[in-house]
Amino acid sequence: MIWNRRAFRFVAPVTGVPVVGMVLLAVFFFGSNRPCLANGLSEAKSAVAAEKQGNYPAAVECYARALAATDLSESSKALVHAARGDLLASLDRPHEAMKDYNAALALVPGNAAVYFNRGNLLFAMGRYDDAIADYTRAIELDATDAGAFNNRGTAWFTKGNLESALANYTKAMELLPDDAQFVNNRGRVWLKKGDAQRARADFSMAKSLNPNIRTPLD
Repeated sequence: MIWNRRAFRFVAPVTGVPVVGMVLLAVFFFGSNRPCLANGLSEAKSAVAAEKQGNYPAAVECYARALAATDLSESSKALVHAARGDLLASLDRPHEAMKDYNAALALVPGNAAVYFNRGNLLFAMGRYDDAIADYTRAIELDATDAGAFNNRGTAWFTKGNLESALANYTKAMELLPDDAQFVNNRGRVWLKKGDAQRARADFSMAKSLNPNIRTPLD
């Protein structure tokens, strides 16, 4: 019911290279056995390459070396903190990940993706009110963010606030009407509210969008 974290969704560049481009450059230039390199940009590229290849200890090490380098701007360091936070969260190291997300936001407070990802981490930690606050901040920064509406709806649903969950899922559907999971999530709210007719309608719509999706009625 929660959208996954947004690995490398960030738009801040490292010396002018968008992160998606940085990933491609890293995979092209750095092999799996190449050690971390001497400057921040190279360390960051090597970290991304190691992560893509599943060498997570090397990736964590290279991210640390990138942050220790002196040639990265604050916005670039924020990007590295955020990327390492994503990795640490995926490795079930939530407290370390939280430190990186906090550091990223201290450097660049206006990055909606970091709020979104930190919100997912807070949700996983059971800190639903804090997760809602982060999703709300992400929405304030990007009012077209359907995933943030969806995940905020799931946090409200988990807290038992069905009206807020319904409103957020509906807004997510308005922004991204072809996403079956959003429709399925709203159907769960209708079911919880005892409105079987509307629940069945949403589950049917979800199935029409994605025949493989599982609904509570399956």
